Amino acid sequence: MGRQAEDRDDRTHLRLLVEATPSAIVMIDDRGNIALTNARAQQLFGYPSAELLGRPVDALVPTRFRSAKPATCAECFSTPNEHAAGRRSELFGLRKDGVEVAIEIGLSPITTPEGAFTFASIVDVTDHGGAEELRLANAGMQRRTDDLESINAELESFSYSVSHDLRAPLRAVIGYARAIQEDYGPQLDDEGRRLLSVVNDEAMRMGALIDDLLAFSRLGRQTMESAPVNMMRLARDVFAEQTSSPDQPQPNFEISELPAVRGDLVLLRQVWANLISNAIKFSSKRSDPHVRVWGAPDGDRMIYHVGDNGAGFDMRYADKLFGVFQRLHRTDEFPGTGVGLGIVQRIVNRHGGTVWADAKLGAGATFSFALPGGISK
Repeated sequence: MGRQAEDRDDRTHLRLLVEATPSAIVMIDDRGNIALTNARAQQLFGYPSAELLGRPVDALVPTRFRSAKPATCAECFSTPNEHAAGRRSELFGLRKDGVEVAIEIGLSPITTPEGAFTFASIVDVTDHGGAEELRLANAGMQRRTDDLESINAELESFSYSVSHDLRAPLRAVIGYARAIQEDYGPQLDDEGRRLLSVVNDEAMRMGALIDDLLAFSRLGRQTMESAPVNMMRLARDVFAEQTSSPDQPQPNFEISELPAVRGDLVLLRQVWANLISNAIKFSSKRSDPHVRVWGAPDGDRMIYHVGDNGAGFDMRYADKLFGVFQRLHRTDEFPGTGVGLGIVQRIVNRHGGTVWADAKLGAGATFSFALPGGISK
């Protein structure tokens, strides 16, 4: 079965699941717009499906709530993020006829081939049976969330331990290879020296893989700090660091004004470092390498882009980009471990944001990420 057919099947199964759910269901995309509803939601809010799809979710919330704090208004479920799972909010929904109805909302993030969404389960709390139904559904979702968090913590601990334990024997391999090269190199023929060099190079590459895997696993353990971050200065500093050595590629660099944001300075520096270093690397074989950084506010989000005019990639394989150890180019073409974009996605997700890419093979790529305009302290 082809990829497109699989995606169609996934979308069909998702629609069937949403329609079969006894609660009113509204799925919200990362722009805060309604992407999918079921018949119960259409009945609750008095809209036909065609009038709900694509509308901002705030249209279902009375005006007085829209300017409230995120914990008490529609904003609390309009942006998918890892902290949304299991959250419950009590507020008033706004029907098409202008009548307000007391509702309770249960939230859970969901990722599909089409992107990240927030799955909002809504019940009219004037119906006691419906409220109890939602309570049970939320309890089930919370149990599943807790199970997933426990499994993720175990996997992170396992990967950290394995990576740490691999360092000692790897250091021994590198040390012995270097000793043989220094002490017995003249006694080896050209093929023997070539093979020894391959051993050393592959051991060094494995060391880089282990370091990246450790960095990836630490992200789940690292406590996030939140403070105002000057993204313009951060991106400039990162580019200067990446091109500080004379033997490094020196692309033309273009940067536009970037909106500031609240976040973890150290982690956001890593995002910029990985994206800018990729742009430099993949444009390095061009005679006129060019890296461009720009961004702008978009509603309650801040969006940032890093573009280059380099190798690009086939968008058919874009779903592999953010997987750990996934690569779209051979190592002998462009060095790397395939972990950097996985780290970018994890950091951005921890900030409650999303990351995506757009490219054309041989004509460059643009990597983008969006962060909430205000991140809680």
